[in-house]
Amino acid sequence: MPGLTREISLPSFDSVAPSSTATLSLSVGQSYHWLGIEYAGTGMTLAKMTAVRFKVNGQTVIDLTGTQIDLLNQYFGQASAATAKILYLDFRRLGVILNEAQEMTILRMGNRSENPRIPSIQTAVLEIDVSDPTSVTLSAFASVSGPEQPGYFQKMRRVTYSPSGAGQFDIADIIKGDLYAQIFLSSTVVTAAKLTIDSYTYFDRTSARNTAVQTDGVCSPQSNLFAINPAEWGHHDRMIATRTLDGNLVGDFRLQATVSGAGDIDLITKSVGIVGG
Repeated sequence: MPGLTREISLPSFDSVAPSSTATLSLSVGQSYHWLGIEYAGTGMTLAKMTAVRFKVNGQTVIDLTGTQIDLLNQYFGQASAATAKILYLDFRRLGVILNEAQEMTILRMGNRSENPRIPSIQTAVLEIDVSDPTSVTLSAFASVSGPEQPGYFQKMRRVTYSPSGAGQFDIADIIKGDLYAQIFLSSTVVTAAKLTIDSYTYFDRTSARNTAVQTDGVCSPQSNLFAINPAEWGHHDRMIATRTLDGNLVGDFRLQATVSGAGDIDLITKSVGIVGG
């Protein structure tokens, strides 16, 4: 488990300018719990961060917009980034009660892996696409602890779907392999959702019921964000498996969204797995 944490300032971003991609490389030799990204400038808002990517060993493991990251942070009880102009990219598994479970997915850099299945983490790069503010400045700081053996990491990805009208909209191409901590549907048209795994109904709720249940749990439901969250009561051992007990991938992994009309659905997933897996 991580030792004593401390807060450090990170090196300067490269290529910070409107209509460009700012980059920041993390140094090896320590474990990262979260990153704080301070932003400022004339016209610079979260919406101007059109993509926030985090690459580990060259693989993109996080790919969301600044607004989407902030929305998920608020779902897990954090304040809006717009208040202090600080966007947190949190590697911890938020929304679970035990601290040990939260720290399971921090970014562990510096120690060579002793497990042949889990690669050592050699590089970690943060990329932020900035659209068109008049001016922009970026800086970052982090909560870190000593180096550890690499292990499981939290991945966050997005895919946009566009149902053409009211009814049931099926999503059957969600990536399989890792464990899903949460699956989110960010949309103004989703009124219910059902998740089936090889014809077994895993989850089936209306938006109203889902909000009521999760309000009673440990999270803070947000408008136009439908969350399928097996850990909604804070139990860290509740995740959605995409493999059978013998290690094979499940067959049909299907999310059925009930929509009130045409509109976009941003499918946002938070999964737990190894880098490269």
